Amino acid sequence: DIPYVVADGETGLLAQPGNISELATALETLASDPDWMVAVGQSAVQRVQNRHDINILAPKLENKYDQIR
Repeated sequence: DIPYVVADGETGLLAQPGNISELATALETLASDPDWMVAVGQSAVQRVQNRHDINILAPKLENKYDQIR
């Protein structure tokens, strides 16, 4: 599910599949503001680290396992 991975306007820009015009607009938006493009990239990295860091996920998984044991 792409919206789970990419928060439109926060961690990237989304375009409807097959909509070349939307894709071109998104790319132009990124290219026209390099500082914002970097900020979006940094937000994306932070989102992935927060959601998929082993130090965060392992205790959650351990807790779930303990609940079903």
